[in-house]
Amino acid sequence: MAMPMPDVATSIKDERHNVTYCVLAYRSLTQAEMVLSIRQFHAQPKIRRRRTPLKNQTITIITVHGATDCI
Repeated sequence: MAMPMPDVATSIKDERHNVTYCVLAYRSLTQAEMVLSIRQFHAQPKIRRRRTPLKNQTITIITVHGATDCI
């Protein structure tokens, strides 16, 4: 049996770059968990994401925060 996709969306806006990050998780996230998820997104090798910063965009990040064993 496959694990369902995260379905709780929590958003945070970066006013400096006018970017909204929408983080999908299995539960509501705290501010610290949101920042951690966004930092992990930006820590990815630049080959996987755009080299220039996005502006006026919505970025969706899928994380496993709140996931439990399905066994």
